Amino acid sequence: MMENIHKKLEQIESKIEEHILNTKEFLDLNEASKYMRLSKSALYKLTSKGEIKFYQPGGKKIFFFKADLHEWIKKGKVQSTCELEDEVENYLNDNNKISRS
Repeated sequence: MMENIHKKLEQIESKIEEHILNTKEFLDLNEASKYMRLSKSALYKLTSKGEIKFYQPGGKKIFFFKADLHEWIKKGKVQSTCELEDEVENYLNDNNKISRS
């Protein structure tokens, strides 16, 4: 009985944390790590390489704007085979038009 109550409390706590992360505009390093499902060291590495935007007011604690995290994810898009084929076809068509001119 107590085990079930403990499990339910953990589920509720998890849902509350998830809700808080989803409603915040800025996240600290720990929150961003949970939100992105990346380790803190991976986030530090991305910041030190300048691959991801971050904010450091006062020069110590690191914050991330959630929209910047989303943009970083979008930069890693891998095109589908169909998209690549369309791109090749468009390229060939454009070059074919130029060579005819």
